[in-house]
Amino acid sequence: MDSIISSLRTSGLGCHFKGVYVGCVIYASVVQLQQMLDLCSIHFNRRKSNLITFGHDYKYNIDTLKLNGCDVNWVSRLKYLGIHIVLGKLINIDVSDIIRKFYAAAIAIAYRTRRVNEMARLSLFETFTLSSLCYGCEGLHFTNKLLNKLNVCWNNVYRIVFGMHRWQSVKCIQRFCERLDFVRIVHNRKLKFYSRLYCSPNDVVSQCFNWFLYSNEFRELSRHYDVIIEPNHLKFNVFSHFIYSVCPRCNYLSCIVACTVCSLMYYLRGE
Repeated sequence: MDSIISSLRTSGLGCHFKGVYVGCVIYASVVQLQQMLDLCSIHFNRRKSNLITFGHDYKYNIDTLKLNGCDVNWVSRLKYLGIHIVLGKLINIDVSDIIRKFYAAAIAIAYRTRRVNEMARLSLFETFTLSSLCYGCEGLHFTNKLLNKLNVCWNNVYRIVFGMHRWQSVKCIQRFCERLDFVRIVHNRKLKFYSRLYCSPNDVVSQCFNWFLYSNEFRELSRHYDVIIEPNHLKFNVFSHFIYSVCPRCNYLSCIVACTVCSLMYYLRGE
């Protein structure tokens, strides 16, 4: 395998990113797969293979491609590694299936834990439903609209657990329970993932991440959570920035005490 990668690097074929050869990251896995297929006398199934387009010209008609002499279908939506991708100018994510599975699990837990303590119920929801909403979030770019849509789903869990109405804000309850909202959960997972990439021993991954440090997404996260780049990791604290913010009900700079009083007042009223 090393000889194949060396030949590809010297040939100039494949993908280069700012002068760094990254084609072997994909090509090596393809070669290994092809060797396994040849060993087992297996051919690609064109019925399970699909094509999709992205970019400004995604609406243009493209000639049919063939695989083993058979046409491969063009699709507007496909599933890759559990993520539903939709064609468009950008790589769009369809979360309808994720939301459906989330609510199916949430309703089942809510029905069977009606007489369970609130914090125990919340822990069950976090264990068995949160992972479905967060699947793959570290490597995906969620738009604000999509992120808010998933945030509503997670907020509904708190409304179920604490008996709140749909129009009531749950941020105070989240602060009282020392939990993050879904937006901060995603940001926290992303920053942890970036920290592991930053410490990666792989030269290509490390170099690609060094370029990512200058992206708008990372700059925005760094500015919002005061990310400090240290020699061996990224230093940040998402929870403190969520706790010390303006409470939507009492309009004070809400340390955990201010929001606890506000949350208990609304909770005891049964509103």
